[in-house]
Amino acid sequence: MVLFPEGEEKLIFLLISNNIQPVSTPLIKGTTQYDFQNGEYLYRDIFVTGEGNFAGQEVICRGNSPIWTMVYCGAVDQGGMSDFLHISGAKENIGISKDDIFNFLRKALYKNSEEVRFGFPGRRIYQEEKWSYSEIGKKDFRDSPGFSGDEHITYKKRLVYRLFYQGGFLPACWKNSQIILEGLFKPKQEV
Repeated sequence: MVLFPEGEEKLIFLLISNNIQPVSTPLIKGTTQYDFQNGEYLYRDIFVTGEGNFAGQEVICRGNSPIWTMVYCGAVDQGGMSDFLHISGAKENIGISKDDIFNFLRKALYKNSEEVRFGFPGRRIYQEEKWSYSEIGKKDFRDSPGFSGDEHITYKKRLVYRLFYQGGFLPACWKNSQIILEGLFKPKQEV
């Protein structure tokens, strides 16, 4: 579980799960950008999309200082993916839209908000009717706030979404904001 000062648990994924709209003028031309302010915290997601694929970066700032970041790359296909690296638009539609996929993703992230996309070891699964979300994370470096992982969504057992991510809490944040990550960071014992 990630604990922020002043009881701001679940902040990152509550922000991501909110139904926020893109900003009208993104900082980088040709991208889509989402911003959400919650007190002293700012969540920003800037990404580009292609034909079925996307890549971007999320950043959380406390005051004027970035404290967490994650880069990601993924793909979505309503017909089911046969090859993640090359998605053919010629497949039949299996009765779902991209909105259906991302609405299910938001639910899965919210239900697993204290564990997903932080690199906690092991697999997390969320299922609902014909949908299934699975995420596998790992901590990247010894005694580091870095992490990576991947997640995927299936519909009727067909892969329709895949995402690879890597990120972490920024070092100044560890010391100055006294963020505690159970299982990932243990303060050194004073002698």
